[in-house]
Amino acid sequence: MPYSVAIRTLALRPEVLYRVIESVFSQTVPPREVAVYLADDSVMPERRVGAERYYRVAKGMMSQRILDYRELSAPVILMLDDDIVLGPDVAGRLLDGMAEGYDLLGVDVMKTHLLPAATRLKAALTGWVLPSVFAVKAFRLRSSGAFSYIARPIEGRIYPTDTVAGPLMMWRRSVWEALRMRDELWLERFEFAYGDDALESYKATANGYRAGCLFTSQVENLDAATSSGRYEADKERFYVRTLAQLLTWHRMLYRPTAGGRPSLRALIAAAARQAWMLPVMAGACVAMRSTRPMRSHLRALRDFCREVRRPPFSLLPSYILTE
Repeated sequence: MPYSVAIRTLALRPEVLYRVIESVFSQTVPPREVAVYLADDSVMPERRVGAERYYRVAKGMMSQRILDYRELSAPVILMLDDDIVLGPDVAGRLLDGMAEGYDLLGVDVMKTHLLPAATRLKAALTGWVLPSVFAVKAFRLRSSGAFSYIARPIEGRIYPTDTVAGPLMMWRRSVWEALRMRDELWLERFEFAYGDDALESYKATANGYRAGCLFTSQVENLDAATSSGRYEADKERFYVRTLAQLLTWHRMLYRPTAGGRPSLRALIAAAARQAWMLPVMAGACVAMRSTRPMRSHLRALRDFCREVRRPPFSLLPSYILTE
């Protein structure tokens, strides 16, 4: 099955980008073409690794991903961030999954199940991100908007999943086009596009398409700390995190059909999660010796209640497509 590769980049570290492109051209199943989507204010890299072509597009995590891809001709598109280096067999294994009937595939690039115990405990306490020993799915999106993840995946296996990580997604092109992804560009309003990958990938699951996640050690994330580092340095991070979480929860789980009946189950679950977050934010205030975390959290709750009732959010088309 032929596939094309689309890489989004700011080209801040050209040497890393070159490694990514080299790994793409080194696949045992080579791509039909490779397109690099460069932010319009970024400096064009000087070197060409192979036959890759550069295209300037609007800057943004979502603006550089949610494209029509007219330059690409294959029925499958492998979308990469500019810090994901592939082992030689990764594309071939993903294509095998596509042949098995998946419409969207990702890879566990974050290795959540292998994170240090202290990191996993923090994620559980502050975000309700919980492991599941008996999970059938790689990642499950729960009614509260929180995630659970498989605790003991088998290397080399593809598991069904609700969502996949944004740094690496392989889409069946017809599905990508059918899902009207441009409707989700509203999230680009945040400088840090928190939850963009879940918003995009869960749209496939919610609309009845098959999503899967490959667990493999053949994918290396060279710059995993950069975006998270920028997020941690942002004084508004508590506000952005809470507001983005609530807006995407509303969009994906609470009222995914415009004009439809909201989910009482999702409302109860999200209310419980936000109640849990109040003492978490109080603890953050003590740790930081500042009231900023709590003030930011409460301000986000207030703004969420306002924004869901007014344009542009209130005018968004249905997340679950009815036509």
